[in-house]
Amino acid sequence: MATTTCDATTEEVDADEARAEFEAQVRDALGIGRVDFLEALDRGDFDETDREDVVRLRMLAPFAR
Repeated sequence: MATTTCDATTEEVDADEARAEFEAQVRDALGIGRVDFLEALDRGDFDETDREDVVRLRMLAPFAR
């Protein structure tokens, strides 16, 4: 079995900081706000997309609510 090492660092953020970061990422990628994205996501507007930026935002969405 091969072993892998990683020199990654982590930073703990609170809920407000997570929402602010998500807001910035959504605005950069789609030009809309966090709340608008989450509402569109809940409506199913992004269900059929395979755009990498949207897929990444969909994975982060639970941390931005």
